Amino acid sequence: MRKTEASLELLWDYETSQYYSRNFITHNLIKVPSIAALMPLYSGKITNERAKELVQLLKDKKQFSPRYPVPTTPISSEWFKPHDYWQGPVWINTNWLIINGLRQYGFDEEAEELTKTTLELVEKSGLCEYFSPLDGSPAGIENFSWTAALTIDLLNDK
Repeated sequence: MRKTEASLELLWDYETSQYYSRNFITHNLIKVPSIAALMPLYSGKITNERAKELVQLLKDKKQFSPRYPVPTTPISSEWFKPHDYWQGPVWINTNWLIINGLRQYGFDEEAEELTKTTLELVEKSGLCEYFSPLDGSPAGIENFSWTAALTIDLLNDK
């Protein structure tokens, strides 16, 4: 097994069927769900079966599929706050990574749907740094460069 695959394997939890961060000191998984659970899709280094499990997680309305996906913290989490920095808002850059990961694994329909809702979010609220996944309201800096750049990339892929 290559190093990337072996590293990702250390982050997988069989009990919950998702990836977690790992405590550097104790080496224990930090079983607090976050958008990081979905990032291995972008790596292209997980099995098709694991990718399918992550797609199911992505589609879960109680976790990562509110009106405007993908929140950085699941909406069911006690830590979820729709406008608090990395505790729930949608970021265009993380959506872009997930969209590209979905395409790598052949989940074109899911990638297209996430592209559509991501572009709707930007059309509704502008090129802001991040957004509420519940109502799409903007937060952070306006005219944020990576939101603009990645929006252009998503539009070019259509």
